[in-house]
Amino acid sequence: MSAILVRQNSANAIVRGWTRLYTAGTPAGAKERRRIQIESDLWEEAAEASAAGLPQGLLFVNIVGRMIRGMPADILWRTRYGGPNVNLSISLPRATGLLLLILAVAAVAGTSIQGYDTSRDSWPSEFQRLGEQGETTNHLTTAFFFVIGFAMIGVATLLGVLLIPKSRILASLAAAFLGAAGVAITISAALYGAISSEAAEFAAGKAPATAIAEARILVIVLDGMMIAAAAALAPACYALAAVLLRTNLAPRWSAAFPLLSGLSFTALAVVEVGRFSGYAAWGLFMGTLLPLSGWLIVVGFKLLLSDALSGPAKAPATA
Repeated sequence: MSAILVRQNSANAIVRGWTRLYTAGTPAGAKERRRIQIESDLWEEAAEASAAGLPQGLLFVNIVGRMIRGMPADILWRTRYGGPNVNLSISLPRATGLLLLILAVAAVAGTSIQGYDTSRDSWPSEFQRLGEQGETTNHLTTAFFFVIGFAMIGVATLLGVLLIPKSRILASLAAAFLGAAGVAITISAALYGAISSEAAEFAAGKAPATAIAEARILVIVLDGMMIAAAAALAPACYALAAVLLRTNLAPRWSAAFPLLSGLSFTALAVVEVGRFSGYAAWGLFMGTLLPLSGWLIVVGFKLLLSDALSGPAKAPATA
């Protein structure tokens, strides 16, 4: 099977999986028509790529990228048929706490895909090492980051639904920034899939020497996506903290975590603008991420266990 066909089949499987997810629970006729439409779109994408001689490393990115761009329209299509009829007996604090813990895991895991040395002298050896990892490892890594990206988009939607009644502006901002971070991580997963496939072919002697330069460009874009994800996560968590503190869902002392992170985030922006040492930038990046992750974990567990620890809780004040 050709490399192009392998990438096309992998990307098509991702698109079909997303289609099955958002069409679940819809009338059979509507579901079938939507899936036929998606199959037609996939066929047209393959035909256009073949006619244009699309480079192999970009085929996977194009198909998955088109899916990501179409997600808002897909979700809008799904809302016409209502949501699933599920009656969950779970309080607002517990539901929020569970989502915060999921977000903590996604935030740490989702920003760990970067770290490749893209300098002209070091990148060829990095590219060779990536290709020697094995297809199974690369496919699992790609799938893992797709799951993280989709999970973050889902958490953004659910937190928005839960918290908008408490503070419409802050909750909307938090959901928007979290959704943007999830999209950035999902795009990064698509890029990683394309890069790792190209690296595997290069290591096997099946790709031309120009693959090194092409993959280097994709890695630089991937690093940019990870920076964008982290940059969106920070204000999202600050907005979440503001909502939960204002509504007494989070203890006042927990404000120290986002405050420390905010100071580090401001310093990181100064360092990036001034192009200081990479070690300083890395340290400030961790100084931004770790306090936020700590806040998500501490407040998440407190909310999740709130009923068990203190019995029936008083209704939180609204903003």
